[in-house]
Amino acid sequence: MTFRPLLMAIVASSLLVGCVGNLNRPKSSEETQGEVESSGPPEFRQVKSAYAHPLQGVDERTRNERLKALLMKFSVTKDEAKKRVTYRHDTFSEFYNGNGTTLRAEVIDKTFYLESVYVGRDWMSERSFTVKVGDKQITARDDFPKHDSDDAGVYEMIIAPDARGVAMADLIAHANGQPARVRVSGYTNKDYTLAERYRSAIAQTLELWQLLGGNSSAWLPYAW
Repeated sequence: MTFRPLLMAIVASSLLVGCVGNLNRPKSSEETQGEVESSGPPEFRQVKSAYAHPLQGVDERTRNERLKALLMKFSVTKDEAKKRVTYRHDTFSEFYNGNGTTLRAEVIDKTFYLESVYVGRDWMSERSFTVKVGDKQITARDDFPKHDSDDAGVYEMIIAPDARGVAMADLIAHANGQPARVRVSGYTNKDYTLAERYRSAIAQTLELWQLLGGNSSAWLPYAW
């Protein structure tokens, strides 16, 4: 073998060893964080997969029958000016402070919203809320809360982004008898157990969102 072919063989062998080494090289914390930011933590990826095209394999008759039964429990409001339709479960008051401190869900067109409402005598400047079921918990943050007051006191409301709201609602819907604990955080913290009627209403709102054609295929990374 002449010098040139021998040199090429050595280089090729070195490149092959290098490639094998790269395949087995553990990922750095920066790479792992990059994956989380681009596709979400593992538990969110599971929810995204579960809610991707949720009506696939469901025949039209079954879908329509279930949708008809569910809609009997909802108030449907059409806004002609904004060209949108809002679906709100009858368990939830139209007014934020009518439900007390709790979580509320609604569907606007094909977008799912989970909202945390705080009602009290004094402002707490709510900025985040956490839902915990068993050993799993998810937190949503919002730096632009809605707030108002009347003779009965004050109320504040923040919204979980679409993908995170769905993940939180999924956790609530599949509590399987375990209590769904909620922590509202601002200047102070307020902890409470989500009432069963609200847990059920959130689960049914999530199902309605699916039946209306909502899916996770369009979820964007930043929404995690």
